[in-house]
Amino acid sequence: MNIRIWSKALLRLSYTPILGVAAAISLGRLFLYTALLDVGEFGTASKLLLLSSLFGMCGTLGTQLVAHRDVPRLIHAGHGKEAVSMLAQCVVVSSLVAPPFVLIAPILGKFFDLSISEVILALCHGFVSQVFLTLVIESKSRLAMLQYARDMLWRSILVTIAGAAAAYMGLGGQGVVAAEAFLTLLVLPFLGATIFSINRIGWSDIEPFRIRNLPWRASIVLLAGSVVAYGSCNADRWVAASVLKPLDFGHYSFAWIPLLAAQSVQWLLNAGVFPLLVRHEAAQGPASAFRLTAVVSLSVLAVSTITAFIAWAVAAPFVQAWLPKYLEALPILPPLLGAAALRVSDFWSNYLIVSRSEGVLLKVQMVGFAAMFVCWALVAEPSYTSVAWLAFLTAATAFLAGAVASICCAYLGRARHRMH
Repeated sequence: MNIRIWSKALLRLSYTPILGVAAAISLGRLFLYTALLDVGEFGTASKLLLLSSLFGMCGTLGTQLVAHRDVPRLIHAGHGKEAVSMLAQCVVVSSLVAPPFVLIAPILGKFFDLSISEVILALCHGFVSQVFLTLVIESKSRLAMLQYARDMLWRSILVTIAGAAAAYMGLGGQGVVAAEAFLTLLVLPFLGATIFSINRIGWSDIEPFRIRNLPWRASIVLLAGSVVAYGSCNADRWVAASVLKPLDFGHYSFAWIPLLAAQSVQWLLNAGVFPLLVRHEAAQGPASAFRLTAVVSLSVLAVSTITAFIAWAVAAPFVQAWLPKYLEALPILPPLLGAAALRVSDFWSNYLIVSRSEGVLLKVQMVGFAAMFVCWALVAEPSYTSVAWLAFLTAATAFLAGAVASICCAYLGRARHRMH
């Protein structure tokens, strides 16, 4: 038993740093782009990547989210063919969803102030990125975490080199996104061949086009939750992309980098926190899981708040010395740093998922976000500063909604336990 525990611990120690390096490189590439592109072109690249993330969020209609849940079970049960078939079906769904997105390219282009060709480029970037993230589910589901981490690392390295080379050659924001998409596309055949080889199957052994067999009800429910989460994280960027000029959006995207860093750090922390919560809930009940969630969230909030103040203190001299073209972004850093501190410390949804109460969170967040956005729209005029405060308000609403929902579920669960 001790050998098994130590083996799992060593495995985590071996792959977690690799994932951390991959996340750091993905974040660092944005700083490279800020240095190599002018502010307006960086704004264009940021709009294209934002539109790419939209397709990445809804391109599989939630089937990829179900695959995260079901593929590990299928592989554990020895049904490798069915697992690979499910991943292939997710890719087929993305392929079927892409054409309708192309049809509404003029609408998206008008909203983002982009040409139709730029919108299609962003959708292609979102599609290939979505396929890559779908395929790497297989290695993670087999608990081949080193392979998963290496795949993520190599993709980060290749994409960063390609994008930086395009920016250095003066190809602008479009060239950067096109280079990222092309390198990701080149990786996909090798990744697919590895999956077939490891599972000892061929193309004829899977059923990629039987998408009617996918658990569509669960997919749509998970998609709805993802839409709410995506909206809460990116509502301000959508507003900024629609009301700010490319130059101003370039400044705003630069100031938004701390939020991207917060999301990366939260993702890394969550890799360890979520399994720990699951074990606490299984061994000691929901009350123990709630206490652990509260301790982790509030502790990380305290540390991240101190970090935000330090970041604000060093931001001005750093930007003035190395990136003076982004000095105009400094006034909106405080609310965005505050939003980053709240985002990185929001672990309440973990407790609600573990306690099977995620539906409560979805309802509370939908009501909270709707009320907050209506109040903001009535009081504030869309501007450089007001959009930054919208980011802070959405992060605060998400944090408070999760905390309130968790407290209510923990209290009701304790009350039911006493009644029984």
